[in-house]
Amino acid sequence: MSRSEYGLLPFIELNGEHIADSQIIINRLIEHFNVKPLSSPRDEAVARAVDRMADTHTFLVQYQFKLVENTDEFLNLILRDMGCPSALVPLLTPVASFFMRGKAMKRIAAGIGMMSSENYRELLKKDYDAFQSLLGEQKFLFGDHITAADCTVFGQLATTLYIPTGSHAKDVLKDQYPALVEYCNRVRDTVFGKDFTSE
Repeated sequence: MSRSEYGLLPFIELNGEHIADSQIIINRLIEHFNVKPLSSPRDEAVARAVDRMADTHTFLVQYQFKLVENTDEFLNLILRDMGCPSALVPLLTPVASFFMRGKAMKRIAAGIGMMSSENYRELLKKDYDAFQSLLGEQKFLFGDHITAADCTVFGQLATTLYIPTGSHAKDVLKDQYPALVEYCNRVRDTVFGKDFTSE
C-alpha cells in the first residue's frame, strides 16, 4: 500500500498535490468541490465536535476492544489477508501479538488514559449513546444528506461492525444499538452501493 510523501495514511492526490491526514483531506475537498456548509454555525460546530470525538476518542476506545483485548484473532485475520502461509500463522501470532498489544496500549494510554476494561466499556457506551442521541429519528446525523461527520462516524463504527472478527465493541453495537447499525448500513449503501465488501 502506498503512502503519502510524508509516509502517512490516508492520503489523496489532488491536481498533483499529495494531501495527507483525513482532516486536511476533508477540508481541501470541501474547498475544491465548493461543498455548502450545514444549515447553521451551531450544526457546523456540533459536526466538528462529533468528528473529532469519533476520530480520536471512539477510535481509541474501540481499539482497546478490537486490538488489545482481541489481539490474536485480529492478527490471525491480518496475517491471513497478507498471504502468510497458514502453517506460520500460529507461530507468528504470539510474537506479533506481544509487540502489537504493547504499542496499542501505549497509544490508548496517551490518548485517553490507562484504565480498567470496565471503564473502557463505560466510555464506549457513552460514545455510542451520543451518536445515537444525535441521530435520533433522522436518516443521517444532520438530516437527509450525508455530511463529513457522517463519513467519520461511519468510518469508525464500520471498522468494528463489518470487520470479520469478534469484539466486545462489536457485540455492544449489534446488540444494544440497532439504530446505529441501521445507520451504518444506510451510509454504506448510499456511499458504496454494491461496491462495498466486508472481506
